Amino acid sequence: MSSQIPGLEARMKAQENNQGKLHARVEELSRDMLESFQKQVESQKQFEQVVDARFSEVDARFDKVDARFSEVDARFDKVDARFSEVDARFDKVESRLDTIEASMATKGDIISLKDNIISLTNNIISVKDDIASLERRMNDALQQILIAITSRPPQLDR
Repeated sequence: MSSQIPGLEARMKAQENNQGKLHARVEELSRDMLESFQKQVESQKQFEQVVDARFSEVDARFDKVDARFSEVDARFDKVDARFSEVDARFDKVESRLDTIEASMATKGDIISLKDNIISLTNNIISVKDDIASLERRMNDALQQILIAITSRPPQLDR
């Protein structure tokens, strides 16, 4: 009977043996998968912790950058204030220059004043010459009167 198909009991025993092996293998795979999943979970946790740490570092750097920008903004505000002061000063200087320019004589004014001074000087010289001429005439007239008075014989009172 060796070439015959094994009996039902042998087949059942072989089936139970296979089922036990399969069950053991499923249990082994189940443990392997559970262990793999646990490793994956742990790896995922570590990865998330690393990512969180890096994001925290980035956040800290951005906080520092924000602080620096705040400092820069404050400095720009100071610079703007200084420029406003400088603008106000330039406005005052410009106003003063306008006042000086308005009250300052122009080249034409100076030439006109020079011509007026020359004309007045010529008039003064002319008046001086007229006074000198009048003085000479008066001296001549006084000399003639003196000559006339001195050349007359004295009159006696009658």
